[in-house]
Amino acid sequence: MFNGETLPYYILQFSTFAILILAANTAFADFPRVTSILAQDGFLPAQLKNRGDRLVFSNGILVLAAVASLLIVVFSGDTSKLIPLYAVGVFAGFTLSQMGMVRHHQRLREPSWKRGVVVNAIGATATFIVLIVVVVSKFAIGAWIPVLLIPIIVYVFRRIERHDNEVRKALKVEPGEQIPRHSHTVVILVGSVNLGVLKAVAYARSMRPDRLVAISVVTSAEEETAVVDAWEKFELPVELRTIFSPFRDLTGPVMQLIVEHWWDQALHNQSAMMIKNKLRQRPNTAILSVPIQIGDLNELESTKDVP
Repeated sequence: MFNGETLPYYILQFSTFAILILAANTAFADFPRVTSILAQDGFLPAQLKNRGDRLVFSNGILVLAAVASLLIVVFSGDTSKLIPLYAVGVFAGFTLSQMGMVRHHQRLREPSWKRGVVVNAIGATATFIVLIVVVVSKFAIGAWIPVLLIPIIVYVFRRIERHDNEVRKALKVEPGEQIPRHSHTVVILVGSVNLGVLKAVAYARSMRPDRLVAISVVTSAEEETAVVDAWEKFELPVELRTIFSPFRDLTGPVMQLIVEHWWDQALHNQSAMMIKNKLRQRPNTAILSVPIQIGDLNELESTKDVP
Protein backbone atom coordinates (compact mmCIF):
# COMPACT_ATOMS: atom_id res chain seq x y z
CA MET A 1 0.00 0.00 0.00
CA PHE A 2 2.80 2.38 0.92
CA ASN A 3 6.02 2.74 -1.01
CA GLY A 4 9.29 4.44 -0.19
CA GLU A 5 8.31 7.69 -1.94
CA THR A 6 5.38 8.70 0.29
CA LEU A 7 5.18 10.33 3.70
CA PRO A 8 2.86 7.66 5.19
CA TYR A 9 5.52 5.05 4.44
CA TYR A 10 8.08 6.84 6.61
CA ILE A 11 5.49 7.47 9.32
CA LEU A 12 4.67 3.75 9.38
CA GLN A 13 8.33 2.72 9.51
CA PHE A 14 9.29 5.13 12.28
CA SER A 15 6.14 4.27 14.24
CA THR A 16 7.05 0.58 14.05
CA PHE A 17 10.61 1.40 15.05
CA ALA A 18 9.39 3.40 18.08
CA ILE A 19 7.07 0.58 19.18
CA LEU A 20 9.88 -1.98 18.97
CA ILE A 21 12.26 0.27 20.92
CA LEU A 22 9.60 0.77 23.59
CA ALA A 23 8.96 -2.98 23.77
CA ALA A 24 12.67 -3.77 24.13
CA ASN A 25 13.12 -1.08 26.78
CA THR A 26 10.08 -2.38 28.68
CA ALA A 27 11.54 -5.88 28.75
CA PHE A 28 14.87 -4.73 30.16
CA ALA A 29 13.17 -2.37 32.60
CA ASP A 30 10.53 -4.74 33.97
CA PHE A 31 11.87 -8.29 33.54
CA PRO A 32 14.64 -7.74 36.14
CA ARG A 33 12.04 -6.24 38.48
CA VAL A 34 9.76 -9.26 38.05
CA THR A 35 12.63 -11.69 38.65
CA SER A 36 13.52 -9.71 41.78
CA ILE A 37 9.96 -10.10 43.11
CA LEU A 38 9.99 -13.83 42.31
CA ALA A 39 13.38 -14.19 44.03
CA GLN A 40 12.04 -12.41 47.12
CA ASP A 41 9.17 -14.91 47.18
CA GLY A 42 11.63 -17.79 46.91
CA PHE A 43 10.91 -18.90 43.32
CA LEU A 44 14.25 -17.81 41.80
CA PRO A 45 17.88 -17.72 42.97
CA ALA A 46 18.57 -15.06 45.58
CA GLN A 47 21.13 -13.26 43.39
CA LEU A 48 18.29 -11.89 41.24
CA LYS A 49 16.66 -9.92 44.04
CA ASN A 50 19.61 -7.62 44.78
CA ARG A 51 20.36 -4.31 43.13
CA GLY A 52 23.78 -3.70 41.65
CA ASP A 53 26.15 -0.76 42.04
CA ARG A 54 24.06 1.30 39.59
CA LEU A 55 20.89 0.68 41.64
CA VAL A 56 19.39 -1.60 39.00
CA PHE A 57 18.81 -5.33 39.08
CA SER A 58 22.02 -6.10 37.22
CA ASN A 59 21.78 -9.89 37.42
CA GLY A 60 18.28 -9.88 35.92
CA ILE A 61 19.48 -7.68 33.06
CA LEU A 62 22.39 -10.04 32.40
CA VAL A 63 20.09 -13.07 32.40
CA LEU A 64 17.70 -11.38 29.96
CA ALA A 65 20.57 -10.33 27.69
CA ALA A 66 21.97 -13.87 27.68
CA VAL A 67 18.60 -15.44 26.85
CA ALA A 68 17.91 -12.84 24.13
CA SER A 69 21.34 -13.45 22.60
CA LEU A 70 20.72 -17.21 22.69
CA LEU A 71 17.40 -16.80 20.87
CA ILE A 72 19.04 -14.65 18.19
CA VAL A 73 21.71 -17.30 17.61
CA VAL A 74 19.33 -20.27 17.65
CA PHE A 75 16.80 -18.65 15.28
CA SER A 76 19.45 -16.88 13.16
CA GLY A 77 17.87 -13.51 13.87
CA ASP A 78 14.77 -14.41 11.84
CA THR A 79 11.93 -12.45 13.45
CA SER A 80 9.26 -14.49 11.64
CA LYS A 81 10.43 -17.56 13.57
CA LEU A 82 10.39 -15.67 16.86
CA ILE A 83 6.85 -14.29 16.46
CA PRO A 84 5.11 -17.51 17.67
CA LEU A 85 7.24 -17.49 20.83
CA TYR A 86 6.45 -13.83 21.39
CA ALA A 87 2.72 -14.24 20.77
CA VAL A 88 2.33 -17.21 23.11
CA GLY A 89 4.29 -15.46 25.85
CA VAL A 90 2.40 -12.19 25.49
CA PHE A 91 -1.10 -13.63 25.47
CA ALA A 92 -0.29 -16.13 28.22
CA GLY A 93 0.93 -13.19 30.31
CA PHE A 94 -2.18 -11.15 29.48
CA THR A 95 -4.45 -14.05 30.44
CA LEU A 96 -2.71 -14.69 33.74
CA SER A 97 -2.61 -10.99 34.66
CA GLN A 98 -6.32 -10.57 33.92
CA MET A 99 -7.15 -13.67 35.98
CA GLY A 100 -4.98 -12.28 38.76
CA MET A 101 -6.96 -9.04 38.70
CA VAL A 102 -10.20 -11.02 38.99
CA ARG A 103 -8.86 -12.71 42.13
CA HIS A 104 -7.64 -9.31 43.36
CA HIS A 105 -11.10 -7.77 43.09
CA GLN A 106 -12.78 -10.78 44.69
CA ARG A 107 -10.40 -10.76 47.63
CA LEU A 108 -10.30 -7.02 48.44
CA ARG A 109 -13.88 -6.14 47.41
CA GLU A 110 -13.08 -2.48 46.88
CA PRO A 111 -15.74 -0.01 45.60
CA SER A 112 -17.09 -1.10 42.19
CA TRP A 113 -15.23 -4.39 42.52
CA LYS A 114 -17.95 -6.31 40.67
CA ARG A 115 -17.49 -4.15 37.61
CA GLY A 116 -13.76 -4.79 37.78
CA VAL A 117 -14.40 -8.53 37.98
CA VAL A 118 -16.56 -8.40 34.85
CA VAL A 119 -14.09 -6.30 32.86
CA ASN A 120 -11.09 -8.41 33.78
CA ALA A 121 -12.97 -11.67 33.28
CA ILE A 122 -13.91 -10.58 29.75
CA GLY A 123 -10.30 -9.59 29.11
CA ALA A 124 -9.01 -12.92 30.41
CA THR A 125 -11.48 -14.83 28.24
CA ALA A 126 -10.60 -12.86 25.12
CA THR A 127 -6.84 -13.19 25.54
CA PHE A 128 -7.19 -16.88 26.39
CA ILE A 129 -9.12 -17.49 23.16
CA VAL A 130 -6.41 -15.68 21.20
CA LEU A 131 -3.77 -17.75 23.02
CA ILE A 132 -5.48 -20.99 22.01
CA VAL A 133 -5.76 -19.81 18.39
CA VAL A 134 -2.06 -18.88 18.28
CA VAL A 135 -0.96 -22.17 19.85
CA VAL A 136 -3.06 -24.28 17.46
CA SER A 137 -2.28 -22.32 14.28
CA LYS A 138 1.44 -21.76 14.99
CA PHE A 139 2.21 -24.94 16.91
CA ALA A 140 4.32 -26.61 14.23
CA ILE A 141 6.38 -23.49 13.42
CA GLY A 142 7.57 -22.66 16.93
CA ALA A 143 4.61 -22.26 19.28
CA TRP A 144 5.39 -25.70 20.73
CA ILE A 145 8.55 -24.30 22.33
CA PRO A 146 6.87 -22.05 24.96
CA VAL A 147 4.14 -24.68 25.42
CA LEU A 148 6.87 -27.12 26.43
CA LEU A 149 9.07 -24.67 28.33
CA ILE A 150 6.43 -22.97 30.48
CA PRO A 151 5.52 -26.12 32.49
CA ILE A 152 9.22 -26.90 32.90
CA ILE A 153 9.88 -23.36 34.17
CA VAL A 154 6.98 -23.64 36.63
CA TYR A 155 8.36 -26.97 37.86
CA VAL A 156 11.81 -25.39 38.38
CA PHE A 157 10.19 -22.50 40.27
CA ARG A 158 8.46 -24.98 42.57
CA ARG A 159 11.67 -26.88 43.23
CA ILE A 160 13.49 -23.66 44.06
CA GLU A 161 10.65 -22.64 46.36
CA ARG A 162 10.81 -26.00 48.15
CA HIS A 163 14.56 -25.61 48.64
CA ASP A 164 14.08 -22.07 49.90
CA ASN A 165 11.48 -23.26 52.43
CA GLU A 166 13.83 -26.01 53.61
CA VAL A 167 16.59 -23.45 54.13
CA ARG A 168 14.28 -21.10 56.02
CA LYS A 169 13.10 -23.96 58.22
CA ALA A 170 16.66 -25.12 58.89
CA LEU A 171 17.83 -21.60 59.80
CA LYS A 172 14.83 -20.75 61.98
CA VAL A 173 15.79 -20.22 65.61
CA GLU A 174 13.56 -20.03 68.65
CA PRO A 175 14.19 -17.68 71.62
CA GLY A 176 16.48 -19.30 74.17
CA GLU A 177 17.72 -22.00 71.81
CA GLN A 178 21.11 -23.35 72.82
CA ILE A 179 23.70 -23.97 70.10
CA PRO A 180 25.61 -27.23 70.74
CA ARG A 181 29.36 -27.47 70.47
CA HIS A 182 30.46 -27.52 66.85
CA SER A 183 31.82 -30.88 65.79
CA HIS A 184 34.62 -31.24 63.26
CA THR A 185 34.96 -33.92 60.62
CA VAL A 186 38.21 -34.23 58.67
CA VAL A 187 38.39 -36.24 55.45
CA ILE A 188 41.71 -37.41 53.98
CA LEU A 189 41.78 -38.47 50.35
CA VAL A 190 44.12 -41.41 49.77
CA GLY A 191 45.38 -42.53 46.37
CA SER A 192 48.16 -44.70 47.74
CA VAL A 193 50.07 -44.89 51.02
CA ASN A 194 53.08 -42.62 50.64
CA LEU A 195 54.95 -39.93 52.54
CA GLY A 196 52.43 -37.27 51.60
CA VAL A 197 49.56 -39.32 52.99
CA LEU A 198 51.47 -40.04 56.22
CA LYS A 199 52.09 -36.31 56.71
CA ALA A 200 48.42 -35.57 55.97
CA VAL A 201 47.34 -38.10 58.61
CA ALA A 202 49.73 -36.62 61.16
CA TYR A 203 48.51 -33.09 60.47
CA ALA A 204 44.84 -34.12 60.59
CA ARG A 205 45.34 -35.89 63.93
CA SER A 206 47.03 -32.78 65.36
CA MET A 207 43.78 -30.90 64.77
CA ARG A 208 42.02 -33.33 67.13
CA PRO A 209 38.79 -33.53 65.10
CA ASP A 210 35.69 -35.26 66.40
CA ARG A 211 35.76 -37.60 63.44
CA LEU A 212 38.68 -38.45 61.17
CA VAL A 213 38.21 -40.70 58.17
CA ALA A 214 40.35 -41.57 55.16
CA ILE A 215 38.69 -42.20 51.80
CA SER A 216 40.21 -44.06 48.87
CA VAL A 217 38.49 -44.33 45.49
CA VAL A 218 39.42 -47.65 43.85
CA THR A 219 38.63 -49.08 40.45
CA SER A 220 39.18 -52.78 41.13
CA ALA A 221 39.30 -55.35 43.91
CA GLU A 222 43.07 -55.68 43.47
CA GLU A 223 43.59 -51.95 43.96
CA GLU A 224 41.39 -52.02 47.05
CA THR A 225 43.38 -54.90 48.54
CA ALA A 226 46.68 -53.12 47.89
CA VAL A 227 45.53 -49.90 49.61
CA VAL A 228 44.06 -51.73 52.61
CA ASP A 229 47.17 -53.91 53.06
CA ALA A 230 49.49 -50.88 52.92
CA TRP A 231 47.24 -49.03 55.39
CA GLU A 232 47.42 -51.92 57.85
CA LYS A 233 51.16 -52.33 57.30
CA PHE A 234 51.86 -48.81 58.56
CA GLU A 235 49.34 -49.29 61.40
CA LEU A 236 47.69 -45.94 60.80
CA PRO A 237 45.15 -45.23 63.58
CA VAL A 238 42.58 -43.77 61.16
CA GLU A 239 39.51 -45.42 59.67
CA LEU A 240 39.98 -46.16 55.97
CA ARG A 241 36.95 -46.35 53.73
CA THR A 242 37.05 -47.40 50.09
CA ILE A 243 34.63 -46.34 47.37
CA PHE A 244 34.37 -48.45 44.23
CA SER A 245 34.38 -46.39 41.00
CA PRO A 246 34.43 -48.67 37.92
CA PHE A 247 34.57 -45.70 35.52
CA ARG A 248 37.69 -44.23 37.18
CA ASP A 249 35.78 -41.13 38.29
CA LEU A 250 37.42 -39.58 41.35
CA THR A 251 35.56 -36.34 42.02
CA GLY A 252 32.05 -37.69 41.50
CA PRO A 253 32.04 -40.36 44.26
CA VAL A 254 33.85 -38.07 46.70
CA MET A 255 31.49 -35.15 46.13
CA GLN A 256 28.49 -37.45 46.37
CA LEU A 257 29.77 -38.66 49.73
CA ILE A 258 30.50 -35.33 51.40
CA VAL A 259 28.25 -32.83 49.54
CA GLU A 260 24.46 -32.99 49.46
CA HIS A 261 23.62 -31.07 46.27
CA TRP A 262 26.21 -29.19 44.21
CA TRP A 263 23.54 -26.97 42.64
CA ASP A 264 22.24 -25.64 45.96
CA GLN A 265 24.97 -23.00 46.03
CA ALA A 266 23.68 -21.45 42.81
CA LEU A 267 20.34 -20.68 44.46
CA HIS A 268 21.79 -18.47 47.19
CA ASN A 269 23.31 -15.02 47.01
CA GLN A 270 27.09 -15.06 46.83
CA SER A 271 27.73 -12.12 49.15
CA ALA A 272 30.02 -14.19 51.38
CA MET A 273 32.13 -15.20 48.39
CA MET A 274 32.44 -11.59 47.21
CA ILE A 275 33.45 -10.41 50.68
CA LYS A 276 36.05 -13.19 50.95
CA ASN A 277 37.50 -12.24 47.57
CA LYS A 278 37.93 -8.68 48.78
CA LEU A 279 39.42 -9.69 52.14
CA ARG A 280 41.98 -11.96 50.47
CA GLN A 281 43.70 -8.80 49.26
CA ARG A 282 44.08 -7.56 52.85
CA PRO A 283 47.36 -8.58 54.54
CA ASN A 284 47.42 -10.52 57.82
CA THR A 285 43.78 -11.57 57.44
CA ALA A 286 42.46 -15.13 57.82
CA ILE A 287 39.05 -16.05 56.41
CA LEU A 288 36.94 -18.89 57.77
CA SER A 289 33.59 -20.09 56.41
CA VAL A 290 31.25 -22.12 58.62
CA PRO A 291 29.06 -24.29 56.35
CA ILE A 292 25.53 -25.36 57.18
CA GLN A 293 24.34 -28.65 55.73
CA ILE A 294 20.62 -28.71 54.98
CA GLY A 295 19.04 -32.11 55.52
CA ASP A 296 20.90 -35.14 56.81
CA LEU A 297 24.05 -34.09 58.65
CA ASN A 298 25.41 -37.60 58.94
CA GLU A 299 26.33 -38.34 55.32
CA LEU A 300 29.60 -40.03 56.21
CA GLU A 301 28.02 -42.27 58.83
CA SER A 302 24.99 -43.22 56.75
CA THR A 303 26.68 -43.69 53.35
CA LYS A 304 27.43 -47.29 52.52
CA ASP A 305 30.26 -48.51 50.29
CA VAL A 306 29.38 -49.98 46.96
CA PRO A 307 30.69 -53.57 46.90
